[in-house]
Amino acid sequence: MQVFLMMQQFNGWLDRHNRRSGPVRLDLVQRDHVSVTIQHFESQHKHLGHGTRVLTRLCKLADRHGVLVHLFPMSFADLGAAPGGLRLDDLIAWYECFGFRRDPDGDRIMVRAPRKGTAYGQSPTRQLAGDPAALARGRRTANAPRSRGACGQRLSR
Repeated sequence: MQVFLMMQQFNGWLDRHNRRSGPVRLDLVQRDHVSVTIQHFESQHKHLGHGTRVLTRLCKLADRHGVLVHLFPMSFADLGAAPGGLRLDDLIAWYECFGFRRDPDGDRIMVRAPRKGTAYGQSPTRQLAGDPAALARGRRTANAPRSRGACGQRLSR
């Protein structure tokens, strides 16, 4: 029941997102009573944060409903079908930002277990520039250049 509710909420949100922000395709398939598989995930407009926003929302809902998320990362850029898209190594690192880990029993299958009390909506990882003291405090220094985090989100000052 939780998987069905999560998928229903996510698909409704994705429809609203796509009407406002542009096409992102994410096809979910129910695997069993506690997990789903991402069958296809592609953003029409690359490097604008749409994919990050969609995956962040999916992770929030999976956490809320206690649902495992599985995927098999495949780079369309490596196949020549998505110019400007992420290469496979970068794609795997991007998924890892959201808590996906390689399944030890699967070739490239990645799994994300639901988390309790996580704060999505901010960048799951932060790449900070500056002096070691600022890094230890988790803050950028004022003179550090703006950069993008591992998940493609712009880091703020």
